[in-house]
Amino acid sequence: MKPTAEAVWAAMLLDAKFAAEAPEGSPQREAMRPFIEGSVAALDELLDETLTLDSFGRAKVTFLRYCIDNNFAKVVGDVIGMDDHVSASMFEVLIETLEYILKDTRTFLADNGVTEEQVMQSQEVGLNHANQEKWRAGTLTIGELLQSQPGVILQSGN
Repeated sequence: MKPTAEAVWAAMLLDAKFAAEAPEGSPQREAMRPFIEGSVAALDELLDETLTLDSFGRAKVTFLRYCIDNNFAKVVGDVIGMDDHVSASMFEVLIETLEYILKDTRTFLADNGVTEEQVMQSQEVGLNHANQEKWRAGTLTIGELLQSQPGVILQSGN
């Protein structure tokens, strides 16, 4: 299922974390909107992939690169008063960390004494109950997650 930009935006507006970070009427909410809506095109090649820890990580990296390539740090930094170099550097560190993990996910999990199931069902990932059930059944795709819980992929805290 390929989500629409409008559906992803509408779902993001229902996300409590997003609402707290970018309240209704705030300039940061409107500054973030094109990036959230643009996530559908940015993630196009991944939308039909079944959600796994690897596909989840690739989706996050792809979105972060999309943000960097489209000056997210400057656009949002100007609105919230944050130096765009600091924001861009934070994104680069996140990308490097995720890419390191993705090189050998099994070893990373073993070295940290966790399983993919523990990670995917953790609060840090943040799948809701319905999406956890679909993930366990192997039927949840990146596209379905983007449409139902976009913040899981698009927010860097996850």
